[in-house]
Amino acid sequence: MMDRSRRLSPAERHLIDLLAFRSRSTTLDGEEEALLQAASWHRVAPLLFSRSTPLPEAEGEWLRRRVEGAYYATAAKNLKILHELAGLLDAFDGEGIPVIVLKGGHLIARLYRNPALRPLSDIDLLVAPAYASRMTATMKRLGYVQKEGVFPSRRVARLWRTLALHLPPFHRKGSAVVEIHTEIRARWGTRLSSEEMWAGAEEVTIEGRRALGLSPPHLLRHLLWHLDWHAAFGTARLLWYYDIALLLDAEPDLMALARRWGRKEHDDLTMVARLFLAEAPWEEEIPTVRRLGFSGRSNDFLDNITSALGVFGMGQAIPLLWSHIFPSGAYLAARNPGLSRGRRLLYRLIRPWRLLWRTLASLIRRMGA
Repeated sequence: MMDRSRRLSPAERHLIDLLAFRSRSTTLDGEEEALLQAASWHRVAPLLFSRSTPLPEAEGEWLRRRVEGAYYATAAKNLKILHELAGLLDAFDGEGIPVIVLKGGHLIARLYRNPALRPLSDIDLLVAPAYASRMTATMKRLGYVQKEGVFPSRRVARLWRTLALHLPPFHRKGSAVVEIHTEIRARWGTRLSSEEMWAGAEEVTIEGRRALGLSPPHLLRHLLWHLDWHAAFGTARLLWYYDIALLLDAEPDLMALARRWGRKEHDDLTMVARLFLAEAPWEEEIPTVRRLGFSGRSNDFLDNITSALGVFGMGQAIPLLWSHIFPSGAYLAARNPGLSRGRRLLYRLIRPWRLLWRTLASLIRRMGA
């Protein structure tokens, strides 16, 4: 079981020191392989190729050789995705559909200025709700197909559509997944004003095309909210903290502005500043992996129930958990196509008792801890 109360490992601390904006002396202390594993998980290996100077010469050269492949592989993949993004921008411009480029595509153009440094996994775009149907039709003409996930029940499907931050993703063979957003919303329900976002959008250049990106304040809140969604499930990455630190370094006035947004957002920004922008971040208490959202998906059933309640609230978490205890036959058929109808029926009968046993096992482990 993942220890969610643990402090950052030595490898994770070395990783943050290597990525810090203010030079910090550090040495790997035999943590070389653990550092590489952490860098891969946190998607920052390409950054290490250009940020290994604080290490002693021999260690720095070793690290550069080990992450060089990730640097050039990221460059090749990103150039392909950015080329696809440019094609989409041309298509939408031809149809008269205004879009704002979100997250990675915008960050590379505005802050990183080098496609090899910031890995991309998909394309995120914002469109006004009035243009959503036209954009969907355009995407389908370009050969994309919308695919929605397979859910345990209709109730969970409805819940997902209510909570989803984007339309069902668009897929095309050989292309990056495209996610179309019609709004930007925090986990607790706060939304960015659509009128203010579009009025304040700034111009950026992507693959020689003029495009729109969020203004710095809106970009910062979007990055914070995106990170918060993942941190709630323990799937946050250090890369997303680095994105925020890079924006804070470029726009230092944003820290003062964040005081008006609420205590949580200001506290998160203060933590980012301590991690990357301070000269000695470890004088303060080191955050736990739970606080940073690095804890990963837990094998402890009670932990998962607690997380669901914390993220969705009682009213939505109970139907969600109920649907996972008693999943529909269609869901089981989609997830386990090799199972016969009789085996699926048996699985549905046994599943509640298996989950009950896992709950009891979790309680016994906690009582014995």
